[in-house]
Amino acid sequence: MFIRITLSLLLVLFNSASFAGPDFFILPNQCKLLLAKNNGELSLLPGDPPSYACTRKEKTMFCTVGYTSGRTTAYGTNAEEFAILVDSPPILLFGSGNGATLFYINLENRQVGISARLISDSYIGNKVCTALYTTKIESDLMRNQRKKR
Repeated sequence: MFIRITLSLLLVLFNSASFAGPDFFILPNQCKLLLAKNNGELSLLPGDPPSYACTRKEKTMFCTVGYTSGRTTAYGTNAEEFAILVDSPPILLFGSGNGATLFYINLENRQVGISARLISDSYIGNKVCTALYTTKIESDLMRNQRKKR
């Protein structure tokens, strides 16, 4: 009987973990853009802070992104793929294959730094953001607390 209950619980946990959605979220704080324009101008501007929902699969991170301005992709669709470069707790570093986007996460203090290279025909630059790391469970707790208010 004990073994049957234990196996049933393991199956439920395994199935719910398989379809539980993102492993963690990166919640936006602030961003700055540093742009070198083709007219010789250097500009420091506010940036549109992104939020990410990420799922880890071995040495790869899959993340979908949304922006505070309303530009968004639905979580779970069109996930960007990132390679895990450093996984040495409390530090997690992952980035795009071409190095254009990097994420630096300090799991101990829950802080995130994001760097993204920007290139167009009229400028080149970098977008640097700070953000907060939360697990799915923490994010669900925060959402439930907001609903109670």
